[in-house]
This record gives sequence, structure tokens and C-alpha cells, in this order.
Amino acid sequence: EKRLDEHVKRFRRRVTCAVDQEVPYRRSHLRIFVTHKNEKNEQDASMWTLVVEGKLLVGLLDHASAQRVDKHGAFVRKSRGDEGEEEVLHIKSSSVLPTVPEPGATDGAEGGGSSRADRNRYRSVGDVEEDPIEPTLFTHAFDKVEFIFQTIWQPETPPQSSSNLTPPKKSRKRKVEVPQAPAAINPKYLRSSKPTNFSWTRKQSNDAHAFRVNYAGVEAPESMKFHSVVATIIAHPTQGETMYRPSGALAEKFFPKHVAGTHPRIAKRRKAAEDGTSLDDDLSIPLENDIHVPSHLTLNEIIMCLLQYITDKKLQDEGDKSLILCDKVLSELLECESLNFGDLQGTLLAKKLITPLEPEEDPVVLTYVMKTSTTSPQEIPPKDTVVEVPEGHHYQVLSFDMDVCIPSFFHWRAREIMRRIKRREFEYTSSRTKGRYMLVASRGNEDIVKTKIGECISGYGYVEENVPIFLALAKAAPPNSEARGVAQA
Repeated sequence: EKRLDEHVKRFRRRVTCAVDQEVPYRRSHLRIFVTHKNEKNEQDASMWTLVVEGKLLVGLLDHASAQRVDKHGAFVRKSRGDEGEEEVLHIKSSSVLPTVPEPGATDGAEGGGSSRADRNRYRSVGDVEEDPIEPTLFTHAFDKVEFIFQTIWQPETPPQSSSNLTPPKKSRKRKVEVPQAPAAINPKYLRSSKPTNFSWTRKQSNDAHAFRVNYAGVEAPESMKFHSVVATIIAHPTQGETMYRPSGALAEKFFPKHVAGTHPRIAKRRKAAEDGTSLDDDLSIPLENDIHVPSHLTLNEIIMCLLQYITDKKLQDEGDKSLILCDKVLSELLECESLNFGDLQGTLLAKKLITPLEPEEDPVVLTYVMKTSTTSPQEIPPKDTVVEVPEGHHYQVLSFDMDVCIPSFFHWRAREIMRRIKRREFEYTSSRTKGRYMLVASRGNEDIVKTKIGECISGYGYVEENVPIFLALAKAAPPNSEARGVAQA
């Protein structure tokens, strides 16, 4: 038992170190889809519905794997089957593994399984329960989302340009009617309504699969008619760690794809907030969809890129590999001839070559133009159903990919397994102690009782005269525990 205790302690230390070293999140790729539909309400007014939804390109494989193991048991070994050469995976059930609840499932057990109330009642001292990490939904990837709607109008009779006033030249050729595309509207003749803002934060609601925002269109003024509705979506993704923006000089040399700056709308909003002015009349009316996903870097990505450059250029001192001998490019950026590798991070921050970003400093900005001729169906049609598309109608879907941070399932899973192992040990040791007290209280010799219990738990006491020992151990064990089931068997 002493050797077993030492082995368990080493195992716990290894698991604890692994949990401390791993980051509490993982980065994944999210594909986002933006669509809209238009309906008439009871007052015959136009009602627009904006739908923003998405899906992880790599699903929650850790949750699926954990649920599969909890359902079937622990995988122990592979061996050859009796029939054929195919490998058979033997499965052994285990009560040590925690149960991973499915979304919407209630805690508890049916058919004699242990419930959380029983576990809390008989758990050991210092054992703290944690709520399980549920599979994340789409909205969990964002801390805050803002929706800004504006109704755009155009003149009922568009003004003709000077070129249209010139009479066409006569021709003797045969006239052929060629369908002409409708003339584009000059943006300077368009008018917009006041912006309507909607804001959402994660604390306001539970996680969901999509955002659905309803917007009632504004009636057009005199001599104007409806053109479109422009929706601006400003999303603030959840940051797992501090992100950094490289300066222009550093990005030009090492990160050419990260030269782009802040979105113009965000820059104007920031400037208006500083000056205390309004920006309703300062923003132009967009006529096309636009996607702005800021490209930021982590500190580890920046350091690894510079380390790769230093290694390729052989800029490390031969006698001291931690000393960097700067070439022309590094000398211009760092303004030094040599420096220690440990001082590289501080130098980058001191020279303002990298700037840490606040969570809401540079969000994702989407511009989405909604028209009656580009609405998309929000329901999946039945199988073998032909969907007729009206003439001139084009389904519009705005889609793009972005990186997001998802809570890591490893930390909760590892800590829960350790708690289950600790609770299992407590159940066995407590049943031994309580069972010994019960047998001694019934006028049993303490030394003989200890010997008999040792024989029973070591596997050599399966005789008829030890039946009272097993019954005492079963009665002393917590209800619905593995120790009670083993003693009863």
C-alpha cells in the first residue's frame, strides 16, 4: 500500500503539472454566415430579419470523445479476435470516469446510479465540485456584438445625366433590341435614415446557435422610394490571451499580411468619442457588402517569427547562443548592435514595435446590404421539393472564416477524474474503518477483525465464514458507491 500511495502521488503531481502548463482555451476556426429575409407585418409594414450564424470547422471532438468513453467505458487493450485477423477493441466499464452531460441534460442518475447529492454528502474533506464545461454554441465566441441599421432611399425619378439629354444619332442599320441593365444609382442622390442601434453582451442571455435581429423599415419621405437597408455588425470576439498589433515598420519586414490598419468606421467612431462630436453625417452610404477581420498576433507568434529569422540568418554568437548579433534589418528596428534574447520582448514593447490590444479596441466589422431581391429562405425545404426562384431574384449569403478561442475541456476533465479517484479511495478507506468499528462493537476481537478485513480486501478471504465481514463492509460503504457494490458481490 505504501508503494501504491507513492505511485498515486507521482501520478497526481504529473496531472497537476500538465493542467497548470496547458492554457485554459484552444484556438479554432469559425465559419460565419450572414443572411436576411423580408416579411410584411399586420400593419403591412416591411419587417427585416438579419440572421448571423456559424459553425466550427473542427467540431468539439473532445466532448464527443469523452461522452463515448463515458458511455462504453475505458479502452484497455487491443487484441486479435478469434475469428479472422481483425483487431478487436476490448472495453472495460469504469466508475472513475466522470460523466459528461449533454446540453440540456439534468444532473442526477436513474436506475440506482449515484447522484450529485450522494456525492456531495459523502465526499472527502477539501473536495470541491465544479460545474461541467458544456459544449459551446456559436454566440459563446463573442463578448459583445453591436448591430446598426439604416434605411436607404433613392429618388422616385432619378435625375438624368447630361449624356442622356443628347439625342441619339440616326442609323440605317436594322434595329435590334438588346436588354439593358438598370443604370446604377449615383450615391450622392441617396438619403439615409438615422441609425438604429442594437447591442448584445454575453451576460444578457445564454449561448445560442445564431443571432436573429428584427428591424422595422422606416417610411420613405416625399419624392423618395426604398432602395435598401444597410446593416453594420461590430463583433468583439472573446480573447483567450493578450493580442498584439505590430507596428508598420515591423509588419513590413516580417508580417506583410498584417499591414492593414483599423477599419475606417471604428477609427471615425473613436475620433468622434474623443472630440465629443456626432458621426451620423460623416459616414458615407455603403452600397456593397464588406468584411473586415483584424489580423492580430500573439506574443509567442511574434517571438517565434523573429527567432526563425535569427536562426536562418545565423545571427547568434558562436560562444553565447543567447546573444543576438543584429544585422541591418534588426539594427534599424531595435536601434542596437546586439542584445540578449531574453531582452527581446522588453525591447519590442519599449520601442513600441508591438502594441497590446484591449478586448474592444479592434473588432470585426461587417457591412451587409439587405434588399428585397436578395432575401434568402430561412427554412430547409422538404426532400424532393423543387424551389422556384422568382425572376431577377438572387439569394445572398455573406460568409467568411475567422479564428476564435474556445474553452479547453482538458482542465475540467483532468480535475474531475482526479476528484473521482480521490472520492473512490475515500469510499474504500471509510468503509474499512466504519466496518471495523461495527464488528468490534458487536463483541468482536479487534485483532482478528483487522486480520479478516485484510484477507477480504486482498482477495484471499472468499470463504463462508467471512460473509459477515463483507456484509459489514457493504453496510459501512456510502450508498450507490463502487465499494458497496464490490462488497455485496
